[in-house]
Amino acid sequence: MSKRISIGPFTRINGLWHLKVEVENYKISDAWSIGTNFRGLEIILMGRDPRDAPYLTQRICGICSSTHALTSSFALEKAFNLEITPNGALLKNLIFACDLLQSHLRHFYFFVIPDYVNLPRVNPLTPSLVFSDRLPQGEKSRLLKNYESSMEITQRLHEMLVIFGGKAPHNHGILVGGATVPPDADKVRMFQSMLSQVESFVEEGLLPDLEALSSAYPEYYEWGKGYENLLTFGMFPDPHNPGELLYPPGIIKKGEKGPFQEKRVNEQARYAFYQDKEPLKPREGRTTPLFEKGQPYSWIKAPRYGEEVFETGPLARQVLRGKYKGGTGAMDRIYARGLECHEVVKEMDKWLGDLEPEGPVFTEYEVPARGEGEGFLDAMRGGLMHSVKIRNHRIEHYQIITPSAWNCSPRDNNDRRGPLEEALVGTPLEDLENPVEIGRIARSFDVCGSCAVHMVDLKGIELMPGRKLI
Repeated sequence: MSKRISIGPFTRINGLWHLKVEVENYKISDAWSIGTNFRGLEIILMGRDPRDAPYLTQRICGICSSTHALTSSFALEKAFNLEITPNGALLKNLIFACDLLQSHLRHFYFFVIPDYVNLPRVNPLTPSLVFSDRLPQGEKSRLLKNYESSMEITQRLHEMLVIFGGKAPHNHGILVGGATVPPDADKVRMFQSMLSQVESFVEEGLLPDLEALSSAYPEYYEWGKGYENLLTFGMFPDPHNPGELLYPPGIIKKGEKGPFQEKRVNEQARYAFYQDKEPLKPREGRTTPLFEKGQPYSWIKAPRYGEEVFETGPLARQVLRGKYKGGTGAMDRIYARGLECHEVVKEMDKWLGDLEPEGPVFTEYEVPARGEGEGFLDAMRGGLMHSVKIRNHRIEHYQIITPSAWNCSPRDNNDRRGPLEEALVGTPLEDLENPVEIGRIARSFDVCGSCAVHMVDLKGIELMPGRKLI
């Protein structure tokens, strides 16, 4: 028996995305990850003042905006040959960490939990899928209580971000040269008070909930494995050692660790709606849309590390640093993300203590006539790259490669599936009319379609028989 299931738009993710799978004898035999809209932020940046980039690139996405500001400023500081102050680096890290935590918590409670736990049926939020709960009633009651409490905690994290960032999302606190808001005793004390609330929730709510969920669904440690290649660009610039990262970059290929080499990163577009089909490195990349029928099926390009397919995200960071000893299945991704929340909360407490209330937060500079820079940093969902060329004090070239472009890519020029596509292949489906397994594995990547795509055309989307909305 053969059946094709088409899910679009895919719900409970960030942005717009579409997924198709081929099913043979109740097991997924093939998959297609489809980015359905074109953004073109890179084109918008052409000819602008370079200092606009950290602000404008934040508009790519509201859930992870600060990381675009951080990586953009990192690339421009390289282009300007600029070192920022320890205070400036600490404040950038604190702003980004707030965003990382609110994103991770929202992913677990709002995106993951409804895939495994039947929530109360309240219109208009009644779940479209119903399945048997495995969690004991006591654990389920606690989890649902924390589901509601997480809304307050993620709001608190945005309030913390606002202390040093001015607003959320799309903060004004991160810019080229450092930060905008000097720390004083009142701001630090207010931030610390709210950080304590977040830490308590992570330790007393998230970690027990994570343990309960993973114990109830152990098969998802085996389901959702892909190529088992992991990649991280590194995260959190070291405030006291310019050029160093507190979370180091690296790769893991079939269980073997290795160094990350920036020059090996490229993008391929044989199956994407772009003019340039040959592999191009970031400094050579172009964003020239070309909608055509035939092989292309996604607005997402296919980033590759050399000729290999790699996934990126919290799992890569935790495994590379020896903090997580598990595998590469769907539940491993979820579990590693939760562990990272606990780790980052502890780091934030240290950074807050390192701030110098009277120390400078910004380094003065002049925009050079010419310059080039690339920023490789991890965002919430994994490796993020911003590449910039400046000519006559203006942006001449800009390219962005996002984590969800890595994870949700279509096939590459060698016909190899993207990481998420590969992770779905081999998954057994119990009920073809209620394919909950697809959503569970796909959402383990914390898909952000807004970040991944480089025009919504509904006529260009083939809605197959059996189309589901899950």
